[in-house]
Amino acid sequence: MTRQSLISGGPLDLKDDLPVITACRLVDDAIEQHEARIERETGFQLELIKELVSRHETSMKQRRVSLLALKTQHNSLIHVAMLPPEILYNIFAWVRHSDRQDYDDEAGIIRAKPSGIAWIRKVTHTCSRWRNVALNSPELWSCLSFECFPWLEGAGRDLVDAMCLEAPELDYQDSVPAYFPNLLSITFHGTRFGPLDLFSGAPADDLDYLPLDLLKDCIVQRSRSSVRINKIIFRLCRKLCCGDFEALHAVSDDTDFEWDEVLLSDPEDEYDADYGSLDEDSQEVTDGWKTVDEEEEDDDDNQDQNALEEVVGNVD
Repeated sequence: MTRQSLISGGPLDLKDDLPVITACRLVDDAIEQHEARIERETGFQLELIKELVSRHETSMKQRRVSLLALKTQHNSLIHVAMLPPEILYNIFAWVRHSDRQDYDDEAGIIRAKPSGIAWIRKVTHTCSRWRNVALNSPELWSCLSFECFPWLEGAGRDLVDAMCLEAPELDYQDSVPAYFPNLLSITFHGTRFGPLDLFSGAPADDLDYLPLDLLKDCIVQRSRSSVRINKIIFRLCRKLCCGDFEALHAVSDDTDFEWDEVLLSDPEDEYDADYGSLDEDSQEVTDGWKTVDEEEEDDDDNQDQNALEEVVGNVD
């Protein structure tokens, strides 16, 4: 049986196929050589590009360092840059406090802002020195406003050194529902409060019973428009003045009204009919601290009345 070849029918026919086979091999060799050359050239170009990029990045870093050094030297010659960190901290503390309040021209009162956290960017993104001073001043970050609900939820039971309670100028009953749950979340830290600031009468009965074992400074700030909701704050102030807090060494009451105001001097005024009045000459309490709906004072109200008479009667 004769074996058939795929290339030719026999040895005599092989010589006709050799040129084709040789040409195919030459083409394959040429392709491999071109691929190798392209790969070498491409790799060389990639390495060259990487080296150029690295050089430019190094040059840019050096320029940034030089520019930063020049800016630092320039800023050191400015007068405000020569302020010591203690003065800068006091300025930052004022900015933080003012950022939480906004003056209402129409109503003529100061209202609390909804967030009160815009000051953070002002003191931390102005220059590197301000940022370092701000971040190294723990007092700036130890005062929480219970209007910033997400901050309180994230605080958990971490150490809290100060508490800031800010109630807007609203009626007492209108302000309690929105703030009461968040206020309760803060009272768990009462045993660790150092300074305590109360603005416009904090709307919660639990303030009168806060465990303030470490309280050292207490500041109470009220306005005429919030006198109606300050009964609880007065109880707290009475406790402060009676020495119920052993660590307390400073108390400040910044209530803003004049002795000759109608609110205090006119017994016929509706405010005085509800909450009592102060006579400018004798400076004694007249009438009682009664609300519109109360017909009789309970024991706590009687104690408030007596304590207020004792405190005001001793004023020269």
